[in-house]
Amino acid sequence: MDQVRIISSMSYTVGVFLLAIMVYLEFIKQIKSDEIIHFQTNKMFYINMGVMLFYVGTLPFFAFDKFIYEHLFEVWNYYFTFFLISVNLMYILFTLSFIWGKSKP
Repeated sequence: MDQVRIISSMSYTVGVFLLAIMVYLEFIKQIKSDEIIHFQTNKMFYINMGVMLFYVGTLPFFAFDKFIYEHLFEVWNYYFTFFLISVNLMYILFTLSFIWGKSKP
């Protein structure tokens, strides 16, 4: 069972790092264009913010889940609370991207 947990956390960690690189490149693309002035209508801005908040913010929670649970249970409780809040914020930001974001013609 431990081997499955290690592989699972390793694949999650690699996935988060690749996702963070892609989000970083998207932010750079947005910053270098003139569309940064109208970021509030850019769907990808809200999606990137939600992804960065959730996946990068909860990386330590998922990567070291078993260790934190066994040795630092109080910290694990705080991270679990952050996980619940951040997953809700991520989906709220996704919803806002469809409400406020405008499609390019």
